[in-house]
Amino acid sequence: MEILKDVEIVDGYPALYLKKLETLVIADLHLGFEWAIAQEGIFIPTTQYQEIFKDLQHLLEEKQPELLIINGDLKHEFSKATSQEWREVIDLLTYLDKNVKKTIVIRGNHDNFIRGFFKRYNNVEFVEPYLQLENYLLTHGHKEIEEDILTREKYDLLIIAHEHPAILLIDDLGAKIKTRAFLHGKTKQEKEIIVLPAFSPLATGVEINLTPQEELLSPILREYVDIMQLEVYAISKKTETLKFPKLALWHSLTHL
Repeated sequence: MEILKDVEIVDGYPALYLKKLETLVIADLHLGFEWAIAQEGIFIPTTQYQEIFKDLQHLLEEKQPELLIINGDLKHEFSKATSQEWREVIDLLTYLDKNVKKTIVIRGNHDNFIRGFFKRYNNVEFVEPYLQLENYLLTHGHKEIEEDILTREKYDLLIIAHEHPAILLIDDLGAKIKTRAFLHGKTKQEKEIIVLPAFSPLATGVEINLTPQEELLSPILREYVDIMQLEVYAISKKTETLKFPKLALWHSLTHL
């Protein structure tokens, strides 16, 4: 589904495609998530990486991008990489190095102690705190960006992640459906903004239709965006992308 001219959601997937630049954009993979929650006594099968790899492989085959951008949080643990993270990150980056013309990873708040991972690759790059490609500005979204960068006219579209947006809907019988979602609207500086959902199938996300603006994770969304004016695009592999009206029209509603 096209959100803007030359900008589309890949139906069924938490991925954005910039057609003019032949660029695929994803974010928030959180590799190693299962190990981290196991330290809290919650044990789940370590299947996330297999699903992420399968989905990414499908997207690369379908779109054949010239560039892949991972907009932050490649891994999950805040501290030094765990053995699971080492294994999964190296496996993924090795695959991307051989199968994508170029991959850029923008640093997220979870991406500590991994700069050294990238020294062994020719076609994979690690950048921070933001990346500008023609009229697109990409940053993970966990930090404030200098206002002069947000207001300058060298870009038209800001793409962030970090928030893991999702929507929660409840039917008349009380059944709940929570699904990942894209957000689209404008900043207070009148720049277009798109918020990416998490690529991780285990990062269930922030219920954007129920969360007050002051409680959002991203300072960019808290301070530079009126979230009531954002449109919601829900994604599911079982259906096409579903466009919802601006949050101002249904923020207090949770029913289908």
